[in-house]
Amino acid sequence: MTTKLNFWRYLPPAAHGNTLVFMLITPVGGFHWMPLNESPRPQQAWKRGPELQGKKPIAYEEGGSNGLLGAEAGSTVALLLASSTTTGAPVEAWCIPVYGDSPAVCISRDVMGAALLQPPGVKKGKPFSPLIVVTKNADADSSQIVLEVRDILSDTPVGPLEFGNVLASVSIGNADIEGASLESINEPTMAMGTSPAIFCCCLGDIIVVIIRKRGRVLVYQYKDNLPIKIGQKDVKQYVVDAAIRRGAEEEIEVVLLLCAANNVKNGVVATISISKNDPGI
Repeated sequence: MTTKLNFWRYLPPAAHGNTLVFMLITPVGGFHWMPLNESPRPQQAWKRGPELQGKKPIAYEEGGSNGLLGAEAGSTVALLLASSTTTGAPVEAWCIPVYGDSPAVCISRDVMGAALLQPPGVKKGKPFSPLIVVTKNADADSSQIVLEVRDILSDTPVGPLEFGNVLASVSIGNADIEGASLESINEPTMAMGTSPAIFCCCLGDIIVVIIRKRGRVLVYQYKDNLPIKIGQKDVKQYVVDAAIRRGAEEEIEVVLLLCAANNVKNGVVATISISKNDPGI
């Protein structure tokens, strides 16, 4: 079966030429659409191979750098979370070279969430491949959630992708999983479903893990090859969507779309500020 619906996602300007860019995923593949360009026709960034046919896109982002500047700057790796169209199907994580001919590589057939992370020591104007952050169950019979950081290997910015060793693995543990009573958190019915179970958002060396149905936000700093927990916040509402951005001065902001506590059809926007100098949130 071929997925009929198109999937849209806004990308940061650095993803392609430092300009306004959207990602359009169709049954054919992924396209960059830059409406401000003189020729705004979408450009195909990658093709859907047979391994991705029939998969429903759930989340998408890009990372890495080709090392170029200005209009030629661009990302090198795409992270796609997808699943089959069957209700309750597990979420798969795939990495795809951007503007390359190599096939997509499956990271995992069952993840709770994933994101791309900038590796330490990146220098401006130098190409690099991102790290990948994955949250998943420790094993099939465990409710423990594990946060893993792995590296991605590539000989060239658009070359075949390979996965290296696990650089770090941290158990979130029961103390972080258990939060406010689930009975007090309303979970809305959404057309795209409630997957993934966890949002992962990364900016610089900050990793934010959001357990959606518990309304729990965990903040880690990736330092010395280890995610170190620096903060936690319970918003006590279901998290519909989330994004991360730079705030004032040295702050980083996490923007949350929450399900209203008194009406699942209404939403509330909340912002959480993170400061490395004062990591309490």
